Amino acid sequence: MVAATAAARACAEVIAGARPLHHLAGRTTPEVYDRLGRTLPTARPVTGRHTNRTLRVTVPLVQVPLPGVAEVSAVVFVGGHAHALALRLELRRGRWRCAAVETTLSPRRLRGDHRVHRPGTAA
Repeated sequence: MVAATAAARACAEVIAGARPLHHLAGRTTPEVYDRLGRTLPTARPVTGRHTNRTLRVTVPLVQVPLPGVAEVSAVVFVGGHAHALALRLELRRGRWRCAAVETTLSPRRLRGDHRVHRPGTAA
């Protein structure tokens, strides 16, 4: 399903900061768009040393539990780390729209705004 691949890639890029949120306008339900707008940092997209990180989305697995509903899962690789991405797509007015997003991708961690505790060191 082409819509699943495009939706997974677009969502992953927005969450990773490689694409602005408004690129999801019309591809998501208003509820999902608003939630992402509240959740994602408003800072500019990832720049500098992080721009060389490659973002790769695997071919998504698609399940169709009901007509007009697709549940999509994919693995997103960023900078050598694997992250889970799950989407629920619903067919609305002839277009597939993302109605739910769950992921382990963290914009904060991708931007390097986190502290990593290494065993054997002081926290």
